[in-house]
Amino acid sequence: MPTEVLVGFAASDPDAAAVRNLQRVVEGMELTLAGTGVPARTDLSVHTALVRACRNKVLADSAERLLQVGEDTQLRSVRQRAWDSGVLPREWLIHHQLTAAAVMQREPEAAVLACRAHLLSVLADLAASAHLQPAGRERATDLLSRHRASGQGAPDRLTAPASGQPGDRPVSPATSHRRDAR
Repeated sequence: MPTEVLVGFAASDPDAAAVRNLQRVVEGMELTLAGTGVPARTDLSVHTALVRACRNKVLADSAERLLQVGEDTQLRSVRQRAWDSGVLPREWLIHHQLTAAAVMQREPEAAVLACRAHLLSVLADLAASAHLQPAGRERATDLLSRHRASGQGAPDRLTAPASGQPGDRPVSPATSHRRDAR
């Protein structure tokens, strides 16, 4: 089940209480990024809140179990290194804000595009990570290549929500600021 399908479901008929929680969690991520020592767990908290906005309990439960895979020791280490950079978390915050805003505004297509851009950014980061085992990097690279070949690409540039949230700058899902030696 592609994650963007779940986000599309959530945006078409979001659970009101879960949406309020989603908004608080995304705002919490923004506040966390304003400080120092950003915990990588913040990212998974946003993903979990997005999943819970979906009224389809079977899809939401399945997606939440998949998120637990992200707690794997190696992936947790790679995620923490990305978060320690300070650059990716700010980019991902914008992706999260766009996805959450689309869910809250009941715009499934916009939610799917923002989610896809975020997932492509994560894949690009994994493909470039020197701290992921070669098989993991190869898998991420293969998934990126297949996605690009499919013609279902996310927009080249995303912009922050009109509310003036962090960064009035456009955000690229496949940014060029990847670090070689994370």
